[in-house]
Amino acid sequence: MEIKITNLVKHYGKVHAVDGLDFTLSAGKVTALVGPNGAGKSTLLRLLSGREEPDSGDVTYDGVSVVDYPERLSAQIGFMPDSLPAATNWKVQPYLDFFARANGLKEPERRARVSEIMEFTRLGELADRRLAALSKGLKQRVSLARVLIPNPAILLLDEPAAGLDPRARIELRDDIRQLAAKGQTILISSHILTELEDMCDEVLIMERGKILRSGAVAELELAAHAPTGTESIRKITLEFTALSPKLLSKVRELPNVTEVAASSRRALTVTVQGGDTEVDATLVSAIQNHLGVVGFRRGTDLEAVFMASTTGAVQ
Repeated sequence: MEIKITNLVKHYGKVHAVDGLDFTLSAGKVTALVGPNGAGKSTLLRLLSGREEPDSGDVTYDGVSVVDYPERLSAQIGFMPDSLPAATNWKVQPYLDFFARANGLKEPERRARVSEIMEFTRLGELADRRLAALSKGLKQRVSLARVLIPNPAILLLDEPAAGLDPRARIELRDDIRQLAAKGQTILISSHILTELEDMCDEVLIMERGKILRSGAVAELELAAHAPTGTESIRKITLEFTALSPKLLSKVRELPNVTEVAASSRRALTVTVQGGDTEVDATLVSAIQNHLGVVGFRRGTDLEAVFMASTTGAVQ
């Protein structure tokens, strides 16, 4: 499902939270929405979800306006706010079952769907825990489970990694990639840029209600860094069947490699000194040394793109 935003405007007095935005989100892609505090990211997500009406402009999903026909699109849009709505007396499983009922699911489909989502979000052991007793990170997991119940085509996630420990963040990245692989269109807002660059295909950089840059991450890196006469830096992701200290040591010894860090349970983010030629040489060396590479993709330094694109200005 394609999302098209046309001249979208939302002002709060003198604050131009969303100021004439025009862009399109590609179906089946993970798009990062980044910007400083007060950039208008949360307002934009609420407008896209139909929770708030714009002053002007429109948002269409495969040609259907969420402004004019929110009821036709509500089941297709999964909006996860930055915190779980208060429901302190609910237990996890009944809470999710309530939303399954609210989305019109009947037995036995309802029971099967709640069970499936609880397994996917690793909530099975927490079924009888009260929401009030959960940590911030676990509440985020419940919030994600809630929006996944109707199997929406669109996911709008506002700071989903907030409060998550390192392991939970890695698991969230894996979950996001799995959902995108199934064809869901995902827009994810976060301040944790290093997390986003490992899961997103495209990026929107927002400041003071406007989109400053948009497009594929690798393209933005090239646009944001003007030639300086100095050697450039590239980041790549290498995937393996399993990671080990010995493997990390061998990857660090590859030509042109300056830094290596685990980015998931089976992947390493590798910083390469140089351009595309050096990246190719590093990959060839990894294969020739039989390191067990099963996947490869070019990455970027999203933090550098962000700093080169924004000024830090607020309204």
